[in-house]
Amino acid sequence: MTGTKTARPIQWLCNAIAISILLFGFSVAQASDVATTYKDENGWKLQVNGDDFYIKGIVWGYSPRGQNYSYNLWGESDDFIRKVLDYEFSLLQAAGVNAIRSFNFMPPKWVTYVYKEYGIMTVINPLMGRYGATIGGKWVPFVDYSDEFTRAALKAEALSYVDQYKDVPGVMMFAFGNESNYGLSWSSFEIENLPEGEQNTAKARYLYSLFEEVIASGKKIAPDKLFSIVNGDIQYIDLIAELVPSLDVLGSNVYRGPSFTSLWKDVDEKLDLPVVFFEFGSDAFNAREFREDQVAQARILKEQWQEMYNKAYGNGEEGNSAGGFVFEWRDEWWKYLQEENLDVQDNNASWSNQAYLFDWAEGRNNMNEEWFGIAALGPKNSDGVYTARPRMAYDVLSEIWSMDPYTFKKSALNQAINNINMDYLELKGEVRQLKAENQEEKSKLSFSGGNVRTEFVMRALEQQITEDGEDGVEFSDGQMLFLDFEFQPTDYIDGQFSLNVLGNVADKRPLEFTYGDRGLPVVIDDASVEIQEVPVSPVVIEGGERVEIYDFEATYQGENFDVNAFYHTPRFHWGYEGDFFGLVWEATDTLGMDIWNAKAPEGIEIVAQQTAEYDRATALTVMENRRCHRHLGT
Repeated sequence: MTGTKTARPIQWLCNAIAISILLFGFSVAQASDVATTYKDENGWKLQVNGDDFYIKGIVWGYSPRGQNYSYNLWGESDDFIRKVLDYEFSLLQAAGVNAIRSFNFMPPKWVTYVYKEYGIMTVINPLMGRYGATIGGKWVPFVDYSDEFTRAALKAEALSYVDQYKDVPGVMMFAFGNESNYGLSWSSFEIENLPEGEQNTAKARYLYSLFEEVIASGKKIAPDKLFSIVNGDIQYIDLIAELVPSLDVLGSNVYRGPSFTSLWKDVDEKLDLPVVFFEFGSDAFNAREFREDQVAQARILKEQWQEMYNKAYGNGEEGNSAGGFVFEWRDEWWKYLQEENLDVQDNNASWSNQAYLFDWAEGRNNMNEEWFGIAALGPKNSDGVYTARPRMAYDVLSEIWSMDPYTFKKSALNQAINNINMDYLELKGEVRQLKAENQEEKSKLSFSGGNVRTEFVMRALEQQITEDGEDGVEFSDGQMLFLDFEFQPTDYIDGQFSLNVLGNVADKRPLEFTYGDRGLPVVIDDASVEIQEVPVSPVVIEGGERVEIYDFEATYQGENFDVNAFYHTPRFHWGYEGDFFGLVWEATDTLGMDIWNAKAPEGIEIVAQQTAEYDRATALTVMENRRCHRHLGT
């Protein structure tokens, strides 16, 4: 008994310690990641949880074919989201990506998921009215940053995101806007030529002062995070220096071609801040030669990253390069026109930039918004996830990102980058492209089956058999081949058709006409015609229609209606769907129609989508049954 009593306090203490350790461990696991900046005589660094962190990032998003900016991956099931993220981030991780920027807010649990599973951090990017905002319950496409009510609404919304994500594992930075300074000049939401000069200084003062209010307040909510803006290049840099003193990092979207020219020096002298590029890169389409150009894109990105590494901490130059987010992970097929041709990759160049000399021409646009991906947008895989076909740039960046600019000396970095085997990676990218194109073509049109039909016909008149016996019997044979195909050129169009190929055609006259008689010879015989008392010999025209489409059916699935086109395929009447006058005939006996060589039915159906008000779809059908009417007398 004594021993038992003595053991109880010890056991209690041990249990308490164990519980404390567990709780402490859990709290540490859930603790927010600490992101800071560091500066000494060698330059600037970013650090995460005390470790040096050079951003090797990508602008990431998931945009399926046929969708645009309104598509919401996070509205899908958790199972599908996980399939998408596992596919996407395994490729990003393999390339060496350590951070992403996304225009759509990734829910906190998925931010943590990609961080824990793939080691990739996320920048949270409230756009603060860049593409419109709801102000006082009303949608405003172009916001007025001078309006106090608008400023308060934008500030409240931005800070709500800071509060929501401040303790989420995997969040390293908050960045606000997206080329909001360009939005002061541009007349639409599409990319236009970059504005020259600073013609909207008055408007810009309101914009940058609002950024300062948000950042200063945000730091009180999330003191262990970095805060930045996403500026268009370094336009209004003097205003930034004056009006945004709380800025930790200058975030900038920069499209200056292979080099960032004087940007490093300008930022060093006027802001003395680390620089993170939130967008940069090159499209992969040659507007002058009108073709995909993987090599030009890869070479530009190689030169950009080599310069960024040289401008990083400890290399004897400005030392203010802290990394960047390549624009972008994968092509987005909605960028040109944004509402049209969503299932087609447009080749239209929408703006001009002379810094990209590989396809620039005076007076012509050369920047193709739907071709900026370091991976092309491929077809769906077995999980329903749209695939990515890595371009040459993906492989070049993988090699560059395997190097750490903080541990490699400048000379070693340059030597390693210069020694990248570009010829081999070009060949690798071309093989991927050819393979993907071949696979794409196969998926657009595929052979689904077929069959062979043969027939053997014997015929004779009773008199011939009586007179000639077996010699009075005529024999003939026939063969025909059916080849079935399926096609799906886009996500919204699919269908099938069959080809009929004739071999020999059995002569069945005087029996009923049969499908395939097009292959019989045509005899033109008029014995009453004589030329200079010489009878004209019969003219025989051999049947030349050996191949024809036997049947066809295709469907277009639209947002509000479907369109069905059909030829020689069974169709039921529409009496139960409101065709009370019998305008549309039933035509389902295709075998019977084949006996008479009819090609009915054929036509087009336009079917409205179902709504809650109707139990059935309504349809308008236009059908041509002329052949059927002629042969069957209906």
